[in-house]
Amino acid sequence: MAVLVVVVAGLLHAWRNTNVLTADRLCGGLVSAAQADAVLPGSGRLDAEGDGPGEDLTDTECRVGKSSVVLGSGE
Repeated sequence: MAVLVVVVAGLLHAWRNTNVLTADRLCGGLVSAAQADAVLPGSGRLDAEGDGPGEDLTDTECRVGKSSVVLGSGE
């Protein structure tokens, strides 16, 4: 039972605080996770809102942010 708790806690931490379970590309493939991680300060998981490219690039809307539930992460 203790092993199960440790595994679940580890998976929850990986999902919530790292990019291990995040897609490699964000915003419909326009931005790589590595590029976004390089310019956003702090640690945490990358999140993207928006569907990426519209009919032409003038319709493109996407917002990328970083969040974490670790104490002292800045959020």
